[in-house]
Amino acid sequence: ALTPQHRALYAGHIVGWRRSIPASQKAAVPADDVAKDVERALTTSRPRARYVVGTSPKVQATAALMMPTRVRDAVLAKVAGVPGKV
Repeated sequence: ALTPQHRALYAGHIVGWRRSIPASQKAAVPADDVAKDVERALTTSRPRARYVVGTSPKVQATAALMMPTRVRDAVLAKVAGVPGKV
């Protein structure tokens, strides 16, 4: 539904994100693990604001908290295949 101008502007980003989909699917946490945490969040008397499910996502979240914002943004852009500045 993008206009031709927007399609041209975001073409590199779209290609990059599409390339990242297989890796995201491969690293996905099993639905049963997610469901267990959702159930826990819904039934606990004091639910947390956020839940990170799975070992790899927990490691990634911890690493992201330790990185400066610019470094984190650069890493995420690289992983997602987002093109650099034009």
